[in-house]
This record gives sequence, C-alpha cells and structure tokens, in this order.
Amino acid sequence: MPPWAAEACVHWRAMLDQLEHAPEAVATSLDWAIKRALFEQFAAARGFSWGEIAAWTEVLRTICSHLAETGIRGPSSVLEPLIHPTATVGHLLRQYRPQLRERGLSWIRLPAFARLRQQLFEADVRFSQLGADGIFTKLDRDQVLTHHVPGVDRIDDAAENPPAIGRARLRSTLIRRLAQDRDAFMCSWAFILNMRESTALDLSNPFETSERWTVVQKGSLPSNPFHVDPARSAPRRSPAAMRIEAYHCFVNRDYERAEQLLRTLAREGFELPDVLSHLARMLIITDRLPEARQVVEAAWDARAGAPVDVVARLLWFQVFFGLLEGSDVRIPLGRLKATLLGTERFNVWTLTPMLRHIRPSLGPEAYDLLRLMFDAWSDRDRLPELDRIAAWRECEPLGEE
Repeated sequence: MPPWAAEACVHWRAMLDQLEHAPEAVATSLDWAIKRALFEQFAAARGFSWGEIAAWTEVLRTICSHLAETGIRGPSSVLEPLIHPTATVGHLLRQYRPQLRERGLSWIRLPAFARLRQQLFEADVRFSQLGADGIFTKLDRDQVLTHHVPGVDRIDDAAENPPAIGRARLRSTLIRRLAQDRDAFMCSWAFILNMRESTALDLSNPFETSERWTVVQKGSLPSNPFHVDPARSAPRRSPAAMRIEAYHCFVNRDYERAEQLLRTLAREGFELPDVLSHLARMLIITDRLPEARQVVEAAWDARAGAPVDVVARLLWFQVFFGLLEGSDVRIPLGRLKATLLGTERFNVWTLTPMLRHIRPSLGPEAYDLLRLMFDAWSDRDRLPELDRIAAWRECEPLGEE
C-alpha cells in the first residue's frame, strides 16, 4: 500500500461513522448533504417543508405515468397542464384530490411548488458552477464547510491541469481546442457531440486516450440549451409546447412573447376558449382592458364544449368587467355561483399577479368578491367565506339559458 493509505483509511472510517447520523452529521462535509441542507432552508423560506416537497414529487410521478398515455411526458411537461387544466387532465385533478388531502396537499399550492421546483433546479446548477460565483465556492470561501482533508493540496493546479492519463486529459485537450466554436459542440462527462456534423466522441471509458469520432443519427442528438443559431431550421413545435412557453413567459413578465404565442395559437384555433382566457389575463395585466374584454367575449362565443373550469374563468372575467364598469353582474355572478356550488372545483389557475395588479382599480368589496371566488374555486373550504359578501349572498344561482 502507498504511504498515505493508513491515513486515508482513518478518514474513511470517520466518515462512515458520521454517516450513521446523516444527513445532519455530514451537512458541511459531503456534497449531497450540503446541498440538501441548503435546499431545505431555501424551501422553508418559501413555505415548503422537505416532507411536502417529497409528497408533491410522489404525486407528480404517479400523474406522469397516467399522462404519458396522452403523449405528455416528464414532470416539466406535466406541470403546465395541471396548472392550466384542460379536458385532457381535468379528470386527473378530481381523481387525485383525495390523495392530496391525505398528504395535506391542495392543488392551489401547485403553482408555488412549480416555481420552487424550478428555483431548486437553478440552485443545483449554481451550486456546482465553476468560478467565484458558484454557491459551493462561496460557502467554502466563507469557511462554513468542513470538507477539507489535511495534506490534500495543489487543488488550484488540478483545476487547470488534468491527470496525465485517461479521458480527463483527452477531454481537456478537446475542450480547449473546440471552445471557440461553442454553437457546434456539447460536452458531458461521458461524451462530446458535434451538433453540426452529427458525430460523437464516446468518453464512457474512464481510460479512453484516443480521439475516435463516430456518426450518429440526427434525431438522437439533444438540442443545445445554451446557444441558439437562428440560421438553423427548427421543427414545428406542438401547440401544447407553445402554450407551456407562453405560460413561462407570462410568469417571467415577458408579456410581448407570451402574447405572440397566444395569438398564434388563437389563429390556429387551438383550444380557443382556454387560449383566449390566457390572452385576456395577459392583456389585463398590461392595462389593455377594452381589448381584453373583446377577447373574453370572443372566448364566450366559442365556449361550446369547453371544460367547466374554462367556462368558469370566462364568467369570472365577466363579473370583473361588470364590477369595474359599475354595471349589473347578477347574471354572470349567478352562473358562476351555480358552477362553484355544483361542481368539484379543481382550478389552480395563476391569477394572483393579475389580482394584485387590478386591486387599485376596484373597491374593497368588489376586490374581496373576486379574490374569494377565485380562492373558493380552488379550495372548497374557502366557499363559506363568500357569504359575508352581500352581492354573493343575495345572488341566486343561475343556469345557462
């Protein structure tokens, strides 16, 4: 054995003893435990416990397997249809409501969980980011970690100079050579891809020393998430993917791009009442109320066959415009009341930014009515709160003529 073997075994044994009390005992020394402690603190600051995150993940994993049969695959693709339910997924929301209650969850929390999930992914990337801005680097610089092993040095040199043998040397040589053409290449621990020539270098063997490129099928090449070449032609995206992008643009306040996508979908007639309701929400938050009202009227005219939650959205908009203009809202309010009282609600529409935006334009009672209707639409337990609003209390439930 080499001279340092005995000391290495001492450290190894000490770590095994610490793992008996993981994750707390290794929360400043092992990579996964450091990240977990950070993620727990990050989630707690946003109102989520680690147990709630695990419960949501389990629920979404189960729903993913169901929605895969409809062509919707993966958690990222599933979240948007659940946040903006359609007829395709509405039955799942009703079906899983008892399971959510057993776990102490509610659909109204799903948008917040979706945001937290994305933030945790971003934090995960930033944790390992090279350079002074990486989270791990900052923690190490602030001396809050205990991962260093006495006698281990030359770390800065090792970061620049790979071992003399094996794939690390080959990878380093190639990255230095190919870095000037970033749009054409992608690199991971196990491969390097030439996106332009559809060739790949297999680095799955840790002891690889030879540069051997092989041709791969274009359909098997992943897209490059970091660089976009406008000159390259891209395949036509599905309408569902475009609506997902529009949602992300909306929550990230890229309203111009969101409007462009939604208007494209509307021209193509894709789930028209639903798409137009999204467009109306975006027009309201950008202070184009007359245009938003026209869009709601067009969506109402096209509502035949639309899911009940989409019809309820349109009624909500009608009540909103009526309150804003001081007109009679008894008919749309009565229809919406009949809908809320007579159906199992599963709406988790992202309305909070718009509610916050329109609040200064409404009186206190009008705002409370709109907010409480939205809350009760998402959570049955909130329904009794509406009885304190006179307009709601005095309104008779109405069916459509």
